[in-house]
Formats: sequence, structure tokens, C-alpha cells
Amino acid sequence: MSFSNYQFGPRETPKLLKYLIYFTLLISLFTAVTNHIIPYYLGWISPEQILSLSIWGIDHWYLWQFITYLFIQPIPNGISLSFLLSLAFNAYILWVIGVALIEKKGMRHFFTLYLLGGAFSGLIIYAFQSVTQSPLFFSGNSAALYSVLIAWLVLFPRAEFLLFAVVPIRASWLILGVLSVNILIDLSTGDLARVLAYLSAAGFGFTYSRYLLNKKEATPLYVRTKKFDFKTGKPILNDHEFMDEMLTKIALKGRSSLSWKERWRLFRIRKKRK
Repeated sequence: MSFSNYQFGPRETPKLLKYLIYFTLLISLFTAVTNHIIPYYLGWISPEQILSLSIWGIDHWYLWQFITYLFIQPIPNGISLSFLLSLAFNAYILWVIGVALIEKKGMRHFFTLYLLGGAFSGLIIYAFQSVTQSPLFFSGNSAALYSVLIAWLVLFPRAEFLLFAVVPIRASWLILGVLSVNILIDLSTGDLARVLAYLSAAGFGFTYSRYLLNKKEATPLYVRTKKFDFKTGKPILNDHEFMDEMLTKIALKGRSSLSWKERWRLFRIRKKRK
């Protein structure tokens, strides 16, 4: 898989993924704007306290915090440039990688990775907070993103990005490098809860994708063609079916992912149609 022809983002986005991204953006912005206004003027509990993950919240039976903490970007100093850039970057990664996973394995597996990966990471964070008696509030979807990213790497181990639109780099090196840098930064600041969140989510994503997503699919019992390749046992598609398969492959992996045989057959089909 190569992203050398990859554009700014996917051409089509499933509706549920759109709603997930919009909901995350809206809740994060609403919380950042009203986090100090609501307690000061109304005397109510701040949105961050209600939605972020904390010992205080779980002790008050706010069990939804195991999921809702994913929809709040950390806001230590309110709305700032770093807050907006981090929020936009996470939304972009969720969009691009989410579409790739949904097209490859379906909506159910994507949301299982994202939500269950985030919930599993939340349980680990809560256990750590309980042991250390930490009063802090934990928020952010970075852990769930790592669950999705690691699963994507398992599915596309040879994927490449063009760094700065010039330098080709293996996606596995880039993502694992970013994960390592984030872990080192959090270790240097003593934020062990976030380190555990990253590692637990990455472990969940790897385990789920390795044993549930990356299984080889059997040849279907019924296919439209009656011809099969003697060596591989896979069905030989007619021209129309082959064109559909190649267009899907180009959309997911880029034009450079086509083999010379696939390119030659595409050329012959186009010449025949002309």
C-alpha cells in the first residue's frame, strides 16, 4: 500500500464516522468555552468534571465517563492555539484512518476498536488513579486513536507516507516513532496515566486486529465467475468485475499499489472498450 498519490483526505466519508468527528469537535469546543463560565455564573459542576474520567466521577456513578472522556480534548488553559491544532490533528487522523478501516473491514470493527479500545484504556487509567489516589481528570481521544492506528498498521504493514510531500517513509516507522516520542514526553513530565493509556490502547488494537481482523478470508461459496486460478484457487474476474476491484484498490491503496499485470490488464480493457 502506498500513499504517494494520496490526497488531503478520503473522497467519501461514512455518515456515522462524520457524526463521530462532529460530535467530538462540538463537545470539545463546548467544554473549552463553558468550563469556567458554568461553575462561575450558575454554580453547576463543570462539563469537564462530568465528562472526563476521574475517581470522583466514578465514585458518583458517572459510569459514562469511561466513554465520554474520549470526546473531550484536554483543556489545561482553555482555548489556545495548541488546543485547536491538537483537536484538528486528531480529527484529521480519525477521519483518514477511520475511512480506511471502515472500507477494509466495516463499520462494526472500526467502532469496536475505537470505543472498546478507549473503554479498555479507561479501565486501566481508573485502576491506576485508584492505586495512586490521583484527583486529576483524564480526557482526550489519543488512546483510542492509537488503538485504531495500530490496527491499521496490522492490516497495511507495508503502507508508506510521503513525509513533507517529498520523503517516502514507512507508516509503521512514523506511527511507532510518534508513539515512542509521546511516551517519552509523558514520562519526562511524570504523566504515567497517559503512558498507560497509550500502551493499553495500542495493545488492545494490536490484539484485536491480529486475531480478529487479519484473518484470511475464505473463497466465497458463490461467485459470479466460473473460472478459477489453478495455483491460487481464487476466482478469475471478468472485465467488469476486475475494473470494480481495481478501482476499489486504487481508492484504498493508491495507483502505485497495482502490479504490472494489473496495469497491463487495465490497459487492455480500456483499449478494448475504445
